[in-house]
Amino acid sequence: HLGIECSIAHPEMKATYFLANFLITSLSIMVGLSLSKLARPAIPAIAHHFGTKGRYEEVNPHLLDDILFVNKSLVAPPSPDCRAIHMVSVIRHGTRYPTTKNVKKIARLFELVVSHASGSASWLNDIKTWKMWYTEDMDGRLVEKGRDDHRHLAMRLAQSFPTLISEDHLRANRIEFITSSKHRCVDSVKAFQEGLHRLWDVQGRLIPPSDKHMDYKHYVDDSLMRFFDHCERFVESVEKNKTALKEVERFKSSAEMDAVRRKISSRLQIPYSQFTPGNLAFYISGQFV
Repeated sequence: HLGIECSIAHPEMKATYFLANFLITSLSIMVGLSLSKLARPAIPAIAHHFGTKGRYEEVNPHLLDDILFVNKSLVAPPSPDCRAIHMVSVIRHGTRYPTTKNVKKIARLFELVVSHASGSASWLNDIKTWKMWYTEDMDGRLVEKGRDDHRHLAMRLAQSFPTLISEDHLRANRIEFITSSKHRCVDSVKAFQEGLHRLWDVQGRLIPPSDKHMDYKHYVDDSLMRFFDHCERFVESVEKNKTALKEVERFKSSAEMDAVRRKISSRLQIPYSQFTPGNLAFYISGQFV
């Protein structure tokens, strides 16, 4: 989820300001502050099969033991004579709820299983007695885990690049935050700044009492962060191009997908025709394959 472009320069080069731009993207992902040494949560084995929407902890399991751990050897300059002078970080929004459209799809599939599936397996009883707690008003909003994603990431980045992401630069507005207008992205960029404030106790120690309730600063720029809505070439060649997703359509009609549909139909004892490649691929296949 994170891309960093970092320029380095010989120490004789003079730089007036260091600037770090944090761009919070509007891409989708699918719920206190823990400083370190977190207890390992119980992660279902099936979670490893959903890597396309994985958490930071899935990519870096050591974060389960210490959420603020940084391997500084990975961010060290290539030479002692070099130093970081600029960084651009493109960061995905934090963990969120499903969107309203997907909540409706999940509800329909859940109702299908509850109403029509049969069998005595314990896992089927677990599914049927599960409470469908997603509601349409959640609509892709950031959850607390998503806020923690950004609070902790901010702290790790500050430890990784202390000359760029520092108290002085934050207070002098040399760190710029840009986000799309999506609420989950705005909330993510606020949480990122909150992480920095907590790391340095900015509100409690550095800011005068009269300014204690300061707002976090960011810029909304959909032309940059949601470029795909404004780029004519993208709209015409991808969104309006029926052949742009031909590999996806080919997969939906493949023998592999057909085998999955038939296997799930058999295990749930629900007619094969009730399962489409679309809903099968994203909502229930992992539970029954």
